Amino acid sequence: MYKNSGIFVCYLLISIYIGISINQVDGDDTTGKNEVIRSFQQGDFILGGLFDASNQYDAITGYCSQINVQGVQQTQAMIYAIQKINADPNLLPNVTLGYDIRDTCATSQLALRYAMDYTKYNRDLAANASTNTLNFVKGRIAGVIGASSSRESLATATVFSNFDLLQISYGATSRRLSNVVEYKSFFRTVPSDDYEVGAITVLITRFQWNYIAIIAIDDAFGESMGNALLRSTTSRGVCIPIFSKFNTGRKQLDMANIIKQLIAKPNVQGIVLICNAQDALLFFREVERLYLTGRTYIAISGWSDSPLIKQFPTDQVRGAIGVKLPKHNLYQFEQYLKKLNLCNNKANPWFQKLFQQTPISPACNLPSQANGHNFFSYNTYSAYTIDAVYAVAHALHDMLKCDPAAGSCAIMDNRVTAAKIDLRQLYKFAYNISFNGITARPFHFDKIGDGIGIYDYCNLQLDPNTQTLDAVVVGNYSSTSVSSNSSNYYLDTNRIIWPSGTSVIPELKCSMACQPGTYRVMNIKERCCWSCPSCPLHHYSNTTNIRICLDCLPGWASNSNATGCLAIFRRHLKMTDTPALLVIVMTSIFASLAIATCMLVHRKRHNHLVQETGYILNMLLLTGIIVNYALPIFLLVPVTLSTCTVSFILFSICTTVVLLILLMKIAHINRIQDERTPGENTSSMLSNIIIQLVVLLLILMFQGMIYMLILKFDKMAVGIDDITSRKVVYLFCKTHENGIAIYAYLQYTLLNITCIYRAFKARNVPVAGYEVRYILVASSLSLCLFSFMAPAYFYTTGIMKFGLAAIGAVAFPSIIFLCLFVRKIFAILFPSKQPTN
Repeated sequence: MYKNSGIFVCYLLISIYIGISINQVDGDDTTGKNEVIRSFQQGDFILGGLFDASNQYDAITGYCSQINVQGVQQTQAMIYAIQKINADPNLLPNVTLGYDIRDTCATSQLALRYAMDYTKYNRDLAANASTNTLNFVKGRIAGVIGASSSRESLATATVFSNFDLLQISYGATSRRLSNVVEYKSFFRTVPSDDYEVGAITVLITRFQWNYIAIIAIDDAFGESMGNALLRSTTSRGVCIPIFSKFNTGRKQLDMANIIKQLIAKPNVQGIVLICNAQDALLFFREVERLYLTGRTYIAISGWSDSPLIKQFPTDQVRGAIGVKLPKHNLYQFEQYLKKLNLCNNKANPWFQKLFQQTPISPACNLPSQANGHNFFSYNTYSAYTIDAVYAVAHALHDMLKCDPAAGSCAIMDNRVTAAKIDLRQLYKFAYNISFNGITARPFHFDKIGDGIGIYDYCNLQLDPNTQTLDAVVVGNYSSTSVSSNSSNYYLDTNRIIWPSGTSVIPELKCSMACQPGTYRVMNIKERCCWSCPSCPLHHYSNTTNIRICLDCLPGWASNSNATGCLAIFRRHLKMTDTPALLVIVMTSIFASLAIATCMLVHRKRHNHLVQETGYILNMLLLTGIIVNYALPIFLLVPVTLSTCTVSFILFSICTTVVLLILLMKIAHINRIQDERTPGENTSSMLSNIIIQLVVLLLILMFQGMIYMLILKFDKMAVGIDDITSRKVVYLFCKTHENGIAIYAYLQYTLLNITCIYRAFKARNVPVAGYEVRYILVASSLSLCLFSFMAPAYFYTTGIMKFGLAAIGAVAFPSIIFLCLFVRKIFAILFPSKQPTN
């Protein structure tokens, strides 16, 4: 006994509500009030068939008012496949297949009713045969082909899975049907929506579209595929501003409201329409009525290649791109269809109904104009129908252990085993079948019972001869498996004609790319929408969709369209600048005094003040001071790497020479004080001075080597300063790490501190009128000058930096000159006024 007896309660209620009685006919048209058309043929095993041979089902009257040409052809495809199998000695030898085909009228109500009929039929046969269990029960339903839609298949798969009855659909694509736990006996030859979603996602990302609307029918198929496409696209950065569904009970009203939404959002230029061909046709009629134009439609396989859409070549549909199931070789089946007539095709009552108004000849042949009927047109789902029938046959072939060489099936040959055939196990054999089908070679099911995911990319183009739309193949897509998320695709964009009538790819985006000179400011509400303001002053962008404009480097300013930077006018200190004039005047005055002093010292070289402090040392010190006065000249020449290097080395050497001579003067004065008799041992003192000069040269050489070594690792460079105005900048000398400047500052500080220390110790030596004290004052002032000028130089900009450098270059020699020579000059020139102490 089946444990799901509660399902039969539902079956009983549905039977009462629908009010349809089943009358078995062998191809006879038994239409009438509360009667249903049914195609039946007996066999050892029977295959059920659920097809949408009709449309527009009325639940009250039980009538289907419109014939579905494609459904009629698919019904014929099942009959054709069973006839071929029965005639094939290599497949199910000595076993015949029958069929029991029902018209579901594209409604899940009838599909569920007939599913209950099939299971009840098997149950009744089993009950009648229970008195003689040793006999084979002929005519049981081995499997069911169908249904055509996901909505119908979801209703029937629940029933069939509860009774372990094999079901293979040729048209249901909903991903919900891939649930092997809930629908364990459900299979399909058509690819799952997951594969199609992958193909559409590849299409959207290939063209870099990011603003797409999804319109879907509000049923299991539309909800499943719509949600899957929503997840797949949004995970790749695509925005879905509109995701709307139209109810099956109020399609036209819902469609009109959705179209008004689209009109209100003109930047939504791309629309994915998820529904069947009939609903797509209704939607496009509403689009035409409400005048929604300028949109690009992305078609699914449910309507992309439908004759209904091809006969509707409006500007709204033309140029649509999408996916369709590939065209397969149905030549033999098409030839079979052309030989059918009303006399030899009584097995298909819907065929008779389709052509009942067509005049026929006495030989029952259809007139020549009937050959152009849509019934004879290519139908992709007919190929999947044929493979579905063959899939059941191969599974049954394996289960019955058929041997073509022996011409029989082992299970059927044995009366005991034949009587114990359990068709509830048949679906397990379906997982392992493999045969050369029409839709795939070899054809097989994957681990969840789905067919192989192969699609063609198509573009709806207007045929100028027939003025109908043609689904032109522009590429293909193949997915190995959903779980591995791997796929291969090819797309020939040159063959695509877009709705604009050109090959220019439409920009299906909320906002266009931000061009160079602008930057992207995101919309808080919609992440795929943004504005593109111009870059602010002194900033630029040279690529599209940049988030933050780049700041121009120092010494550069943005051009007129902010796409790049232009060099700002560069200048150096000129003689007309105030700091330069001040330096020139001060340098001229002090340099003249130093030169005059040098001449005076030379003339009065025998004076005791000159002798006591060392004539040679005085001349060297004055020479160093004069050279230091010449250094500010380098501040007036153009700043280059060469001038920077030369000026820095000269300033360092000259300053070092002056400080070293001060140390030598202190040592000289100390030596004179140590002499018992002043004026004696002149040669000894002279030799000491020469040794000191040699030491001085060695120190300078060592200093030069250190500077060269530092410059090797810390390169001299030309810096740009004072960039606040962005109109003019000043160039100055620097190094990348300021290593040489730090070393020079430390060296000057150390020399000054040494002079201060030595001078302080010798401050009471009365030689030359206590000159050591003046050296102490000069060294102290020099140290203060360096301590102030060095940090100030690094923290000032522009012309102030040059001013500080020039003042420092003049102030240092001036301090030495004023402290050591002014008193001495006065004493030499006016000896009578010299103080006694």
